[in-house]
Parts: sequence; C-alpha cells; structure tokens
Amino acid sequence: MIIFSPFFHSARFVHVNFFAKPIDGLINKTTLGGVLTLLSFLISGVLLLSELYQFALVDTHEHLQIRSGAKESVAIKVHITFPYLHCNDLQVDYVNTKSDEKLDRKQRPVVKRKVTSKEEKLLKQANFLPPSDAGSSAALGPVGCTIDGVLNTVVVGGNFKISLTQNVWGAVALQGMQSVEKLMNVSHYVHDVSVGKYFNKKVNPLKNLPVGIPEGIGLVQFYLKVIPTIYKRPMSMTKKQYQISMTEQFVKMSTLLVTGNMQQPGVAFSYDFTPMEIEHQESRENILTFLGSLFSVVGGIFVSVGLVSNCLMKAVGASKKLD
Repeated sequence: MIIFSPFFHSARFVHVNFFAKPIDGLINKTTLGGVLTLLSFLISGVLLLSELYQFALVDTHEHLQIRSGAKESVAIKVHITFPYLHCNDLQVDYVNTKSDEKLDRKQRPVVKRKVTSKEEKLLKQANFLPPSDAGSSAALGPVGCTIDGVLNTVVVGGNFKISLTQNVWGAVALQGMQSVEKLMNVSHYVHDVSVGKYFNKKVNPLKNLPVGIPEGIGLVQFYLKVIPTIYKRPMSMTKKQYQISMTEQFVKMSTLLVTGNMQQPGVAFSYDFTPMEIEHQESRENILTFLGSLFSVVGGIFVSVGLVSNCLMKAVGASKKLD
C-alpha cells in the first residue's frame, strides 16, 4: 500500500470528476424546469413499464423436425366408464401392432372396478342413466363398470379395445337383434385417454367425452394420430408431451354380422405416432439487455429533456435581449 499510495491520492481523482457539484448560489430553479422534470419522470415511468412488459413477454417459435429413432417408453392413460354393463361382461385387449409385443403392465395395470360417486355424477350430467331409474340416487346399482389404468409401451403404433367378452357376446347374439339391443348397451363416458404426461398447454379431444349409442350396441372406433411435442422454456426443464388428433367411426351390429367381422361390440382405439415432432421453444430477452435498455431509457429521457430545457432557456434569454 505504501508503493501505490501516491497513485491513489484523492487529489488525483479531482481531474476526472464528471459530476462536479454546482454552487447553490449559481443554481437557478425555474417553473419551466420543474414542469420539464415532472414530464421527464412521467415519460420515464411509461417507458419503464413498457420495458418491463416487453421483458415479461415470451417469444414462441415452433418448427418441425424428424423424430429420433430411439425407442422411448410412453404411458397411455385409460379411464372409461360403461354405465350399463357389468365388469364381468367386459374384456380389455391391447397389442403393439408394429412390434407384435404385448404392452407392459408392470407399473399400473388396467383394472375393472365399480363406478365411484364422482363418476356417477358425471354420468348423470351426461344423461347416461336408464329412463326407469332417472332421479334415483342409486340408479346404477350393481350395473356400471369403470376401466382405469395405464398402458406402458414403446413409441410404436398399436391398438387397444374394450369390448364384450366372447362368452357374453356369443350368448346374447343368439337371442336376435332386437333382444340384444335391449339387453346390451355399450354407450360409455371417456373420462380421459391420453398419451404421456399432461400439462396445461395440452388440448385433449378424448377428455370428458360422452359417447352415446342410439342403437345401444355396436363398435365405436377411434383412430388416433399421436404427435410428439417438445416444450423448451427459459429457466425450466425441457418437457415432452404427445398431442392427439382424432377421427371417429361407428360400426353397427348388423354391419358386423353381415360382413362376418369377428370383433365384439365396444370401443376400440387404434393409434400411431407421426415420424415428425414439433419443437415448441420459448425465449425471453436477456437480463443484461433488459437492464441496458432501462438505463438507456431513463438516462436518455433526462438528457434529452435537459437539452430541450437549455435550448428553451437560451431562446427566452435571446428574446429578452432583443426586447
């Protein structure tokens, strides 16, 4: 410190002082200066809020890219209620059509269970109660079955179907068309059929979807095109979801019998993953750029107003001299 003490002497810094303090007696405060100062604060505040708003905005960019060929594991959530059928009347079949492998059911297998009170409330809102039992709190009674669970599979095409069992279908089919339609009703309520994890930007056409069948019996086929979507957000982990595009087809029981189709009445889902994926990237202005803009706005406003004030003062002084 002894060696550098001459360099850091306080007198040396006086020569580079750009913020010299004016003498109080030489300062002339005017009404015009006060008005311009208030105007400067007002404009600075408006521009400051504008900069904050621009910084809070997120720029979104989307583009298509080829999906990687790596085998990924994905969960297909299934939650469907059949209000007019017993659980013993239904069976669940699922297979990966392109790999010919059964889906993995280790984590949470699909189960058949009774309808809960919450599900029953949704069924009532969808007018799924039998006419003879309308208004009864126990309208479903022992009838009604919910299929609930998760199918874990790799990202390849496949299908799963919830339908009448072979024994039930064989027994009721012998009773004739009219008897079958009175005995069996495969109308159902799709609470949720989704692929992958859910978050708020996802739009799912197979959520809270009532599927009423006027004839009571037939095969409802859903063809799903699954689109992988990658979300990249600032200051957050990259998330991947799967959006669904859906088409629906209904096959009457008479058509199934005439064409010799061995499929039982119920609901079937055929899905396939697109070879392309959507990358959804969100970005925000750099914090250093934002701070630089703030200082530029505030400093620029006061400098500009100061120049205007000096020009006005000189103009006023010049006009007084001419007078």
